[in-house]
Amino acid sequence: MSPRRFRVAFSFAGEKRPYVEEVAALLAAKIGWQKILYDKYHEAEFARADLGTYLPKLYSEEADLVVPVLCPKYSTKRWTGSEWQHIYSLLTKEDSYRVMPTRFELASADGLTPGCGFIELDNKKPDEFVALIETRLKDNDLKEAGTVAPVLLPATPASSSAIQTVPNVGKRLVRYFISYAPEDEALSKQLIVALEFHFGICENFFFRSSVGDSLPIRHGFGEKVQRASQESDLGMLLVSPNYLAGVGSTQLNLTSILTGPRPCIPVILTPIDFDNHTLWGLKRDMAYLFRKNDTGKAKAFSQVPKKDRGEFVLDLFGKTNSRLKNYFNAGLGMP
Repeated sequence: MSPRRFRVAFSFAGEKRPYVEEVAALLAAKIGWQKILYDKYHEAEFARADLGTYLPKLYSEEADLVVPVLCPKYSTKRWTGSEWQHIYSLLTKEDSYRVMPTRFELASADGLTPGCGFIELDNKKPDEFVALIETRLKDNDLKEAGTVAPVLLPATPASSSAIQTVPNVGKRLVRYFISYAPEDEALSKQLIVALEFHFGICENFFFRSSVGDSLPIRHGFGEKVQRASQESDLGMLLVSPNYLAGVGSTQLNLTSILTGPRPCIPVILTPIDFDNHTLWGLKRDMAYLFRKNDTGKAKAFSQVPKKDRGEFVLDLFGKTNSRLKNYFNAGLGMP
């Protein structure tokens, strides 16, 4: 599956614009306005004669999560009525999980049964709605990566985490970082979320990000990754043609990271050409590719069917643990 352009797409009637605008702004501060289908963020793009056919395709094909915000006048408006036809078609397909119905005043829309579940917005503050959207995005990412979502528990004073993990007492701390190209963000997040789920229930190690979040290729990327590799026990590079191009435009010394004393695993996110691409020190035998069995073809994450992506992540997790055990047994771990 190729990464979709938008993380969230809103469909709403004009009466609810002030509320949706505030929600969109809060999300934009977290994931960037470019990742949100909200009309005011794309006015120049949407000034086109074929918008009636162009916009529905964005909802149906280019959004990880479609959020219709229903209200009593939603179905009576020209644009929302047209958008709903395409959103409803998603609800009848295999990827119906990509739609999160929400509403004001117990509103409904054509085709929805009394058994449909909604987020009721009448008493929801915008930041509370944003938190629910973020939770649903994480669940969807796990689903598309082929991994069962972890059980979500209410946060307690003893634990601020909402995801249940194995207790960390007696485990070895592993500081890690993960790097990817921003063009690959959606696919990278699928892999990262699924992998970090396994990190959270690891028997031997307690994983903690050394950079607070992942490291996309942006301004100062080379310096940041070089520093992260020196401050971490484990690095993971999600390699693609976009990533290789990004490395070439930075001052990152990839060879020193891949051949240094600390484990750094180049995971092939999308196919690369080991013979004809400039690899910046990466060699085929360094790279992680997934084989379903001994005779199967080695595949990048994007080439693995959705139903097998859980196996990809689990195999990567197992190999990562083996590398870490060898690293610590050799007395090379950070204090």
